[in-house]
Amino acid sequence: WGDHNALAIVTGEISEISVMDIDTKDLLEAKELPPTFRVETNKGYHYYFKFSNEVRTNAKRFRRGDAEFNIDIRNNGGIVYAAPSEYELPDGQIIQYKILDNLPLADFPVDWLRFIDKKYSLKEKNENWKDKLVLPVQEGSRNNSFASIVGGLLVRFPQDDWERLVWPIVVDKNRLQDH
Repeated sequence: WGDHNALAIVTGEISEISVMDIDTKDLLEAKELPPTFRVETNKGYHYYFKFSNEVRTNAKRFRRGDAEFNIDIRNNGGIVYAAPSEYELPDGQIIQYKILDNLPLADFPVDWLRFIDKKYSLKEKNENWKDKLVLPVQEGSRNNSFASIVGGLLVRFPQDDWERLVWPIVVDKNRLQDH
C-alpha cells in the first residue's frame, strides 16, 4: 500500500483459519459471537475462527435500517491483512490493524452467520461485468466488482493485449473510485 507495509495471512484449510470481516462497529448481534481472536479495522472487526469447510470466501452487503454494511468471509482462496499492517485512507489518515482480543480461535459460527443473512441480507441486482465497468462501484464491493471486471476483460482479450489494453482499463477504473 504505497509507502506502508502490510502482512497478509492466507486463509482456509492451508492455515486452518477462517476469518469473518464485519465492516461495522455497531452490529449488536456481534456480541453474540463466540469469544475468539479479534482485530480492529478502520470500519469494523476481523474475527478469526478455526477453519470451517461450511463457508466460502465471499463478500456480501447487508442493510440494517438505513445503514448498509458488509460481511466478508475469508476462507479457501482468500487472504486477510493482519495486525500490525497499516494503510493510508484517501484523506491521508493512516490506519493500523490492532489486536483487541488475543484469544484462542473459536469454532466458526455458521448458525450466527445464517441468522444475520436471513435478518439483514440485501438482494443485489445481478449486474454483469460490463455494468460494473461503467457504473460506480458500490462501497464495500470493490474486490468482487474488480474480480468480475478483470475476469470479463481477460476472457475477451488475447493474452498479448492484457498489459497494453486490459491493465490500463482496470487502473483507470480504480482511480475513479472514491472509497
